[in-house]
Amino acid sequence: MRYPLCAAASIFASLALSVTGTLVGAFFGLQIGQAGAEHERRNRQMAEEAARMALAHLPLDTAKEVLSASQKRP
Repeated sequence: MRYPLCAAASIFASLALSVTGTLVGAFFGLQIGQAGAEHERRNRQMAEEAARMALAHLPLDTAKEVLSASQKRP
């Protein structure tokens, strides 16, 4: 082999870059996943608030029927 240090350096560089790439990818994957979960939580909270506001405009008996029917769903 003509340049043994170059071969060792390229092996070391590829190993370091693959480990770094894996860690960076995992970090950004977790960040994106957490951001998506937070977005979903906010959307669910807004939908629940809108449902409560809509129920407030219904007659009491109708609102009770809607609530009992929604609690029976799986």
